[in-house]
Amino acid sequence: IAFMQADWTETITSTGSGSQTVEASELLTGWVVGGGIENFIDVNTIARIEYLYEDFGPNSIPLPFTSSTGELSATAHKLRVGLSWTF
Repeated sequence: IAFMQADWTETITSTGSGSQTVEASELLTGWVVGGGIENFIDVNTIARIEYLYEDFGPNSIPLPFTSSTGELSATAHKLRVGLSWTF
């Protein structure tokens, strides 16, 4: 399971009345899949690399200034590298 906090700002400018800005936030949930490898460099050192794909969409989100909703689809690709020392 994956979680992502999506924050956005929307500004509407109209003639004569200036502009209005609304900030919104939504906690998205999705799924994640990935893989990686680890290998000993020497007796006390481990190197690793990992790839993750996260998918959070589609999600129904409220549209500021209206009573309507919109759709937000979000994905993420993550590459992680690491180095560990053992005792």
